[in-house]
Amino acid sequence: MAMMDISTEGEHIVHPIDSRYKVEEMNRIWEEENQLQKMLDVEAALSLAISEMKPELVSPDDARVIKENATITKVKLSRTKQIESEIHHDVMAVVKALAEQSGEAGGKIHLGATSADITETAKAMLVNESIDLILEDSKKLLEALVKRTEETKDWVCIDRTHGQHAVPTTYGFKIAGYLDQVGVIIERLEGDKKYAVGKIAGAVGTANSYTELGLDAIVLEREVLKSLGVQANAHSRQLPPRDNFLFIMSDLTIYANILDKIAGDLWNLCRTEIGEVTEATSSKQVGSSTMPHKKNPFRLERVMGMSAILRGDLVTEFELNFSHARDLKQSAPYRYRYPEFFITLDYMIRMMTNLITFMKIDKQKAYDNVFFTKGSVMAERVMTELAESGMDRQAAHERVKQLAWKAMSENKMLVDFLLNDAEIAKYLSEDKLRELMNPETYLGIASLKTQMIIDKYKR
Repeated sequence: MAMMDISTEGEHIVHPIDSRYKVEEMNRIWEEENQLQKMLDVEAALSLAISEMKPELVSPDDARVIKENATITKVKLSRTKQIESEIHHDVMAVVKALAEQSGEAGGKIHLGATSADITETAKAMLVNESIDLILEDSKKLLEALVKRTEETKDWVCIDRTHGQHAVPTTYGFKIAGYLDQVGVIIERLEGDKKYAVGKIAGAVGTANSYTELGLDAIVLEREVLKSLGVQANAHSRQLPPRDNFLFIMSDLTIYANILDKIAGDLWNLCRTEIGEVTEATSSKQVGSSTMPHKKNPFRLERVMGMSAILRGDLVTEFELNFSHARDLKQSAPYRYRYPEFFITLDYMIRMMTNLITFMKIDKQKAYDNVFFTKGSVMAERVMTELAESGMDRQAAHERVKQLAWKAMSENKMLVDFLLNDAEIAKYLSEDKLRELMNPETYLGIASLKTQMIIDKYKR
């Protein structure tokens, strides 16, 4: 797997998801031609279902002709746009363009339907395709995280709370946490496709037009949506409730937030004075136009920045309740936000997969950093052992704290202060104190928990 390059294809590009942050497969899903194809698929499925339920309305031959012509090789995007420029209605432009290609059968297209029957169902199909691609790419990220977790399972390092050194842990344990976060959100997304709902229920959801035609509207909706791989909501008006897509978008944003967390942690570990992690670099890479020495973690920063875009997009989605059965407040934001959501997140997932795969973790530097505070990170262990040996726990806490702060202040090893403290000597021998200062034997259940996470996700 090579490091990701910036796309140089295309001219007159405006939005960066069409060039710099382009994901070929996801972009294809949201291209206008594929969106048109999905609308044509719904129109064809509706005609076919009606022909099977009541052939006197739409004959099997008419349904066949409609299906044969319901393809972007026959119904050109340019033609639908030309018609729309004249009538100012996108769905009727599709209906008219399809009818032009279908001869007499064209008079049977869109029978009983309202625009939202077509657009909402097509949207659900696009979302399902997008979730499938997100899940496919997520499995590659999961595999990369499993591999790095296994590799670093027993690499001793320091963990940090409030940005300060805390107690020893392992790199494997830290990465296992990221692995589990990604695994959990994948499980949620696998269940989210049930929220990508379509509808075939007419102008306000009561299917008046379909029942007037003598059709069993419940069966019609079920059969059309089943043929397209889409579920129906229990209740829809002209539009299904926005809640369904908010569930999906919320989980996508949570996913982006997880990637932001991982990137933020790794970015911090790339800092010069920490130096435990380095982004993979090429020999031609430039970090600064004026500082030749720079190796900036720009990919991690890109992931962090893109996560903020999706959090902002989610806020917009929460502002889009429609009035009564529907209005068009959500239409323009949908056209902006849905491609942006899925393309941006998929780019982030692929970028993070590359980062995890190729990043360099300096095992020795990570171990050396454990001793940066002169052994003070073992203070908890000493305090606990003192309490177990009979010293008042609060007194032990205060005494060890004072000695640890003194060790860091004077840039001397904590063990030397411990060995020269008369009160501590009453409870712990020199051999015991030296034994307690070994970080490799103070890792708790890090190895056990790490292996449990590996076993959970390793394929």
